[in-house]
Amino acid sequence: MIITAYRVCLQSTHTTGATTSTAQQFRKLSKAFHESGINEDPKPRLEFITNLHAWMEYKAADGYEIILGLDANESILDVKGSFHPLQYSPEKPTKHEGHDGSLATLVRYLWPV
Repeated sequence: MIITAYRVCLQSTHTTGATTSTAQQFRKLSKAFHESGINEDPKPRLEFITNLHAWMEYKAADGYEIILGLDANESILDVKGSFHPLQYSPEKPTKHEGHDGSLATLVRYLWPV
């Protein structure tokens, strides 16, 4: 499976324009959070990594081999990252307690050491 994805830049949802990717993702995630009973504002950059991570685990468990092409707007050298498995559900946002939402943690999942 070939996956291509874009992660929004680090910016505040309060200072971005209404048609930016950040604002669009914030609105969509806010709706999903509300429908799932999650009473907090989503963080599009964090949610991107945790949802992608969980979905990739789900697909890998089904036997898919994954090639990931990603514009992550982050260096993998910024943080150490950790191995952190997640549970995927297509019906609700991925819970991410303890997951730092970093690209480095996603990479640690793909290539654990």
